[in-house]
Amino acid sequence: LKANEKLENLSKSNQTEGSRVWAVGFDTPLNLKQIKKIKGVDRAQQLDEQNFLIESASGKAFQMELSRWALDQGIALNTLTEHKQDLEEVFRKYTGPKS
Repeated sequence: LKANEKLENLSKSNQTEGSRVWAVGFDTPLNLKQIKKIKGVDRAQQLDEQNFLIESASGKAFQMELSRWALDQGIALNTLTEHKQDLEEVFRKYTGPKS
């Protein structure tokens, strides 16, 4: 439940137009500083020591860069799932109050 709340917050608050939010899990503990150094990471949020939400505008290039980085570090990706906005989220984004 907490992860869903953080995913919702990251995907709704100030998400760059055209960017994507990814739920990423690793097989080893990492810290936010390490994740933010990966090429293509625009924003990141740590859920626990192995799971992160990452925003990137790089699309497929980000997936490849993340995979390459993990391989270079000797770390396995347990999960890499793109969060897609549903119709309700899109509606709220364009009809809700402006910040």
